[in-house]
Amino acid sequence: MRTLWSALVTAICYVHILHWGVWIFLTGVIGRLLTFPFDPRRRVPQACAIALWGWAQFLTNPFWRVTVEGKENLRGGGPYLVCCNHQSLLDSLAMLRIGHQVKFISHRKVFDAPLLGTVMRLCGYVAVDPGNPFPAPDVAREIAGWWDLGESVCLYPEGTRSVDGKLQPFKHGGFRLARNHGVPILPVAIDGTHEILPKGAFALRGRAFHHIRVRILPPIPAEEYGDDPIALAKTTHDRIGDALEEMRAPPPAGSMIIVGGGVAGLAMGSYARMNGFDTRILEQHTLAGGLVTGWRRKGYTFDGCLRQLVGAAPGLQPAWHQIWQELGTVQDREMIFHEESMRIESGDGRTLHLYADLDRLQAHLEELSPVDKPVIAELCDVARKLSHCAPPLLKPREIMGPLDGLDALRRFAPYLHLIRRYQRMSVEEFAARFQDPFLRRALVWAYDLPDFPMFTLMFSLGFQHNRMVAYPGGGSLGFVEGLEHRYRELGGQVEFGARVERILVEDDRAVGVRLDDGRELRADVIVSAADGHSTIFGMLEGRYTDERIREYYDSWPTFPSLVQVSLGVDRDFSGEPHRVVFPLDEPLEIGGEVRERMCLKHLSFDPSMAPAGKSVLELMFACDYEPWAALAEDRAAYDAEKKRIADEVIARIEERYPGLTDQVEVVDVTTPLTYERYTSNWKGSMEGWLVTTGVLAQLVRGKTMRKTLPGLDGFYMVGHWVEPGGGVPAAALSGRNATQLICHARKRPFRTSVP
Repeated sequence: MRTLWSALVTAICYVHILHWGVWIFLTGVIGRLLTFPFDPRRRVPQACAIALWGWAQFLTNPFWRVTVEGKENLRGGGPYLVCCNHQSLLDSLAMLRIGHQVKFISHRKVFDAPLLGTVMRLCGYVAVDPGNPFPAPDVAREIAGWWDLGESVCLYPEGTRSVDGKLQPFKHGGFRLARNHGVPILPVAIDGTHEILPKGAFALRGRAFHHIRVRILPPIPAEEYGDDPIALAKTTHDRIGDALEEMRAPPPAGSMIIVGGGVAGLAMGSYARMNGFDTRILEQHTLAGGLVTGWRRKGYTFDGCLRQLVGAAPGLQPAWHQIWQELGTVQDREMIFHEESMRIESGDGRTLHLYADLDRLQAHLEELSPVDKPVIAELCDVARKLSHCAPPLLKPREIMGPLDGLDALRRFAPYLHLIRRYQRMSVEEFAARFQDPFLRRALVWAYDLPDFPMFTLMFSLGFQHNRMVAYPGGGSLGFVEGLEHRYRELGGQVEFGARVERILVEDDRAVGVRLDDGRELRADVIVSAADGHSTIFGMLEGRYTDERIREYYDSWPTFPSLVQVSLGVDRDFSGEPHRVVFPLDEPLEIGGEVRERMCLKHLSFDPSMAPAGKSVLELMFACDYEPWAALAEDRAAYDAEKKRIADEVIARIEERYPGLTDQVEVVDVTTPLTYERYTSNWKGSMEGWLVTTGVLAQLVRGKTMRKTLPGLDGFYMVGHWVEPGGGVPAAALSGRNATQLICHARKRPFRTSVP
C-alpha cells in the first residue's frame, strides 16, 4: 500500500511539473518572439520559468514546500558565480525561488530533452560536455558574456549529484574563471531535495510531504584570493558545508536523562541526539554495554553476549541493517559469516551440521535420516518462505496510521497461514515428528529453551539463509565501543559509576533522578533503559502500574540466568568447529541440574580475542538464580563452587582434547550473581522476557508492551523488558521507536542520519 501511495505521489508530481513546463514553453516562446530585439539578457523567458516553475509549481504542489533564507545577501545585485551543492534534479527548480535570475550550467545532453531543452535554450542556459575539462574555451566565453551583460551564472561545483546527499569535493575550474573576471562567488546551500529524488531514482522517495530549504550565504569576493582558486573553492565548500550542517541539525528539543548505558540506552541516546535532545546517560557500571559485554584477562578477551548479529548485512530484510548503519556499528567492521552455525554430535558417531544454507541443510538432514524427508522438507521450505518476510520495523505500532496498517497487512498476508500454524507449536512438539531419535534430540539441543516457538526457530533459519546474520569482529566489546563512539560523536554525554536510586516525580510527571550519592539531576524527559523490575518497583516504588503490568512480572517467563566458564588456552582451535554440542561420558552437575552434554564455543575465528596461536573457549550453562543467591551467603562456599565447576568443565574438555589441562592459562567463571551485580538485571536473567508459544501468540494478537507507564507523564522505558524476546536488535529498535513516540507527542519530525 505504501508503494502504491508512493507511485501515486510520483505520478502527481511529475504531471504537475510537466503541466507547468508546457505553460513555460508556450509563454517563453511567445515572450522571446515578442522581445528578442530588446532583451539580449533573455530575462523574459527566464521570468516565465521563475514565475511558473519556481512559484506557481511549488505553490500549487500539496506535497512540497520551499523556504528561501538569506535574501538580504542579494542586495549587491551581482553578477555572481552562484555555487550550490547538488543533491537532486529538483535543485534547479528550488533555485528558481531565490529571487535572482541566473543562467544554469548543465550537461549538453539535458538540452536534447524535448520541451525542457527548448526552455533551457530560450533562457540562455550554458551547455557543457561532461567529458571535457571545465570550462572549455567556448564555454568560458559564453559565461563571461553573460557576466558582461550583468547576468549571474549558476554552477554545481561538485560536478554531479551527490549519491548520499553529503557534500562532495569541489572542482576548481569555475572558481578560476570567476577570479579572472573579478566576479564574486555567491554560495547557496540546498537541503531536502535528496530525500525526495536522490541520484539514480525515478520514483519519489520517503514520506509524501517534504520541506526544501534554500539558504543564500554572503558573497565571497574572488579578488581577495589572488591567484589561488583552490583556496577560493575551499572557502566556498566550507561555508556551504557549515550551512548544511546547521540546516540539518534539529532544533533544540529539551533535556533527557537516560538511566542505563546498555545497547538500548546508547541507541536511545543516539536517536534522541539526532532529534535535538540534550542527552545524558547514567550508567552504574564502569563501561557501557550492559548485558552486551566482554572482559579482558591477561591478553584474552572473554565475550559474554554476541555470537551473531541480525542485520549484519541487508539481506531480504534491510530494516535491521539500516538501524545498525544509523547507529554506526557496521561501518568498517568485519562481519564473519559462519557457513555452519553449530555442530551437534550424537555420541555414537553421528554428527548434525547445522548449515546456514537451507538447501545444504536439507540435503544433509535427508542424508542423516531418509525416512524423515517429509518433515525435513517442511522445516526447510517454511524457513525459506519466512526468509522473505520483512515486517514493518521502522515505525512503532502506536503511531501507525491506516496506510501503515495496510502496508503491514500486505507484508504479512503471504505468511499468515504459517504464523497461525507454527506460533503455538514448540520446538519439542515439532521435533517429536522425526522418526530418527538423534534428529529429535538434536533439534531441541540446538534451541535449548523451554517451550521455544517453532515459528521463531524457522524465522531464525531464514535469517541465516539470507546471510543477514554474522559475528561482528571484535565481539561484544568492539560492538559496544562502536555504539558509544557514535553516541559521543553526536554530542551525547555519559557518566559511569552513576547508580540511580529514585526517579523523581512531581504532579505525576517524571522530572529527574536521585543518585546513590545524593545528587539530584533534572530533565524534561526521563527514560529508563535499566532493568524493568528495578525501574517500576524500585525507582518508582510500584506507584505506576496496572493489572497488565503486574501480570507480566507475576507470571510471564524470563530468560534463565547463566553460569559461564571462560578459558584462555595455549592451543590453536581454529581448525575445530566454532560451536559444538557433544555428550559427556560422565554427567556434570551445575546449579542443582545434571548436564549430560556441553556446548563448547571457541573464538579463534576472531584474531582480536586471543594472542596468536592461542584461543578463547567458552561454555554457558542455563541455571536458576535462587540457588546461587542462597550459596552467596557463604562466600567461601560460593568461591569453592565456582572452582569446582571450572575444574570439572576442564576435565570434561580434557577427555575430548587430551593435554588441554596443562594448556589452560586463564580461568574465569561468571554466575547469575555476576549478571546481577554488573547489570542489576532481574533474577540475573541473561536477557528479559522469554518468548514461549503462549507469549508469541499474545504478541501476534497485538498485545505488545507499552513504553510508558499508566498515569506517569514525561517517562519512557526501552530495552528487552518492553520487547519480549529481547536480543540486541530488539533493544536498539526500542530506542529508535521510543524516540519516534516522543517526537510524535511533541509534534516534531523524526530524523535519522548515517555517519
